[in-house]
Amino acid sequence: MNVKENRNFKKVKFYSYSLTLDELKSLRYTKHMEASNRIKLARFISGEIVETFFVDKGHKDGAELHCVSENGVIWVLNERKWLSDRPCLVTVLFGRPNQVERLFDACGLKCDDVIIERCKENLRSGLNEF
Repeated sequence: MNVKENRNFKKVKFYSYSLTLDELKSLRYTKHMEASNRIKLARFISGEIVETFFVDKGHKDGAELHCVSENGVIWVLNERKWLSDRPCLVTVLFGRPNQVERLFDACGLKCDDVIIERCKENLRSGLNEF
């Protein structure tokens, strides 16, 4: 497991268990996500999960899992809550190219060009403003 420092993250590493899209769709959300239209859109366009990353930003609530889909959607979970079967889906992001590349780069992995192209489309479409 190759872990590199990143100025946005205290620690990023490849997570050995990769969640499936069906698992993510069935997760309980944190309160601010319950009414989010972003969830509905993410469920529709996400595609399969290609990698899951453990991300420590030094947040008081603990580390996160960032699950990146083939269409550049990033499902963000609180790892501690997920492991204890509590509402854990923090947010869903429509990844920007540099955002997704940082996760892969931090672990010494190459991000597929198709994912980067999808991220560019998401950015042009303004999906994070949804």
